[in-house]
Amino acid sequence: MFPNTVTESLSENLIRQACQLSPEERAELFIQYVQKAQQVWLLQGDAGFVMVEHGDSVCLPVWPHQDLAKAWSLSSQQPARQISVELSTFVQTWLPGLMANQTELLIFPAGPATDALALDGDEVTKALSGEGED
Repeated sequence: MFPNTVTESLSENLIRQACQLSPEERAELFIQYVQKAQQVWLLQGDAGFVMVEHGDSVCLPVWPHQDLAKAWSLSSQQPARQISVELSTFVQTWLPGLMANQTELLIFPAGPATDALALDGDEVTKALSGEGED
């Protein structure tokens, strides 16, 4: 379903299909595509990066593609612009900082925050490096 190669834009149909995946499938898609694209997408509003509540925590939502971040921003009425962060910078700078602040990542939310996986920086680092896979 999702492109095997890095693409600049996604069709509306592809965005809709990706957003209908389960939280676990979206997390898997996030890891696979981010490794190919070598970038992570965040949303930044006037007051800084968009953060969302997930249970008792506040999380940084992340997406594998700018069009998916934009779709969530529009559907959740969170006016923000899509910001890309190189994967190496994300892993070496962002993840340690998020872990130090005990901030989890909300992996590819496609609707309400409760319908996405929240992972800590260590879990994301391990998933991106392939650790813990059979």
